[in-house]
Amino acid sequence: MSADAALAPLDWQRVPLDGRVLIEASAGTGKTYQIGLIYLRVLLERPLGVEQVVVATFTDAAAQELRDRLRLRLLEAERWLEDRLAGRPPHGDSPLHAYLDRHIVDEAAARDGLRRIRLARADFDRAPILTIHALCQRIQREYPLESGASFADDPLVDELALIGECVEDFWRRRVLTAAADDPALPGALATGLDGFKRLVASVRAAGPERVLAPAPVQLDALRAALSSLDEADAFAVPLRALLAAPDAIAWNGTKKASRMLVERLAAEEQPGRALFALDDEDLARLCGEACARWQNKARRVALEEQPCIRRLAEVAGLLLDARSQALPALRAEAVAFCEQALAERVRRRGVQTFAMQIDGVHARLCGAGADTALADRLFAAFPVALVDEFQDTDRRQFAIFDRIYRDADGTRRGGLIMIGDPKQAIYAFRGGDIAAYLAAARGADERLSLATNYRSNGRLVGALNAFYARTGGGFGALPVRYQPVAWADPSDGARYTRHGETVAAPLVFHSFGGEAADERGRPIEAQARLEALALEDCADRIAELLGDGHAIDGRPVGPGDVAVLLSTHAEVAALRERLDRRGVPCAGSGRGSVFAGETAADLVLLLHAVCEPGDAAAVRGALSTRLLGADYRALIGWDRDPSAFERERERFVVWRERARRRGVLAVIGEVTARAHRTCWPMPTASAC
Repeated sequence: MSADAALAPLDWQRVPLDGRVLIEASAGTGKTYQIGLIYLRVLLERPLGVEQVVVATFTDAAAQELRDRLRLRLLEAERWLEDRLAGRPPHGDSPLHAYLDRHIVDEAAARDGLRRIRLARADFDRAPILTIHALCQRIQREYPLESGASFADDPLVDELALIGECVEDFWRRRVLTAAADDPALPGALATGLDGFKRLVASVRAAGPERVLAPAPVQLDALRAALSSLDEADAFAVPLRALLAAPDAIAWNGTKKASRMLVERLAAEEQPGRALFALDDEDLARLCGEACARWQNKARRVALEEQPCIRRLAEVAGLLLDARSQALPALRAEAVAFCEQALAERVRRRGVQTFAMQIDGVHARLCGAGADTALADRLFAAFPVALVDEFQDTDRRQFAIFDRIYRDADGTRRGGLIMIGDPKQAIYAFRGGDIAAYLAAARGADERLSLATNYRSNGRLVGALNAFYARTGGGFGALPVRYQPVAWADPSDGARYTRHGETVAAPLVFHSFGGEAADERGRPIEAQARLEALALEDCADRIAELLGDGHAIDGRPVGPGDVAVLLSTHAEVAALRERLDRRGVPCAGSGRGSVFAGETAADLVLLLHAVCEPGDAAAVRGALSTRLLGADYRALIGWDRDPSAFERERERFVVWRERARRRGVLAVIGEVTARAHRTCWPMPTASAC
């Protein structure tokens, strides 16, 4: 099938249960529901029990959700069959009921179907509905001889924690002991240990073999170039002579920062060392053809033609290039170190990681010494597999499924039904591999798509269909195409209006930055300033959206109706700060500690007063938190009426007893449950 061809919509009642089937889904198209229906078909139409049908997904949470959904499908089918045999009209009018009505043609078929469903429900706890990592763990546990697994039950550990330890070791050995003139040092220190850990993790997630090896840094040549600037007669003396005649130079007034850098280097005793200490932004002001823009048209001396200036630009360029190569080279060095150190740590501690389990199963199925025994036994145990979130699989994981569902001659066997969203695989979310997805697509016997969106507004879906139709439905050079979808709700869901009028354009692209200018009207080119302005613009638009007559089904748009996606946690924090200044409440995820928040500070005050109810200042501090809501007027009132304050303090005495008997969470639960009230009833001792 051509990559540009539109895929046929999925009909779950007719999708083949044998061979390779790839179903492409988009967000909101009901893929979990469709998997449940296909799963039910397998149990009713094939002589298989639930323990013979693998359902694999990516996360434990997704596996649990799948298990719950599949159980519901079994319950729904069981009730329909019971009604059919009892002569009662089945309740509801779902696609499943229509399928059962066509499939169950007589009483004998109904009894057989009910028997199958009841057996499936009885054995459902044995059903292999699990993550791919857990599937490999199960393979090694149940087939230790064929999989080459150790008979020792090595405990599983978090690989990310071990990698973090390895990176810390590398940081101590390589970065903290690096020479002062190592070009990788400034970039590494600017990134920081936590940032460097994320860089290493990104390479490992993508697969080190798929990352281009950085060019080696010619450190000796760089050191020689920097040392040449310290030769006074060759650099500093002629540079100072040039600067002594500023009228001949005619400096460009907009290049003041560059002029100050040159003057500072000329004043240094060791210009090479001073140049090395500059950051990348300052180096960019000096290297290449930048010096040609330092002067205006009134110049009498062309700086770019002076040997000392040309030498400065050349060395600055060498240093900037070395830095751009040095940090990736350092990262590659760290990845190689971590691979070796991780294996050593695992061996020494007698543990195993999830990735190692996948590696082990992959090696036994697809490696150089693989034989057919393990693949044959796995296929006999699991003749059918349904793989959810298939876009998150990498090449090793797909190769495992591909080998199980092929015989020794390479002929496909059994049923392998894969469902996923290739648009997510493009960005390698959760370690997904677009190459693995495309390989599976090329080898599929049938490719289908989920063609109806059940979640989004129909006008928005239509707008996205129109947008991608104009772009040809593509994503650059990748052979992945946007598949147009319909929408399920004919009423088009909630009505989005502004000042009572339906919003005509549900999808708007706002281009920012093209006309951004500074105080003097000059275009802003610095990325950091553009990002800050973009966040300001975003905050302004959100504030306008909340106060400019926008409504959903007549209800004013609230902060909870607005979602913002950003690239980094720092940007999330920056936008939250801007929204706070505009009085817009914001709940944003990030890497900040929950103990650094305002609520945590309020809880500290509250719990201190609960522990020390005799401390009047502590009680007043707790009462004035956002959790309890006492304002200045209340505090003054308690000064005038001590008996009223004693009643308030008695509340903390009761809470202290409750905390001793039932734990601190009992007190916190009551406080947070009543936090919206301004006046609370007194707790009674009998409630403790």
